[in-house]
Amino acid sequence: MIRAKEEIRRLMIKRRESMRKEEVLEKSKKIEERFLSSDEFAKSDRIAIYYPIRNEVDTRGIISWLLSKGKEVYLPITREEITLGRIRSFSELRPGKFNIMEPREAIDEEVNLDLIVVPGVAFD
Repeated sequence: MIRAKEEIRRLMIKRRESMRKEEVLEKSKKIEERFLSSDEFAKSDRIAIYYPIRNEVDTRGIISWLLSKGKEVYLPITREEITLGRIRSFSELRPGKFNIMEPREAIDEEVNLDLIVVPGVAFD
């Protein structure tokens, strides 16, 4: 079972990485539209979300919309442990440990998030 899951994951990542940039952006836009119209999203003020890499769903439009509406936006910071940092604009991001854009500073206090958006490879 584990071996089968690993194989599916490997195949899906390979497939995702072979997609043309235009296709990724087109599919990302559809996902963004569904996300922005969801009830869960409408009720959320504090959202953790990822910055896209290697043809993941492009979340930059969602992040931009969140910031324009005054929502609290948090992205992961990879250090010894994964922490969160809040951003108020894209200018507060920098390349992190794995060259993934992340906030410059981690938050000091615990935050009660309303919604967490994580990347996924395959779903059934």
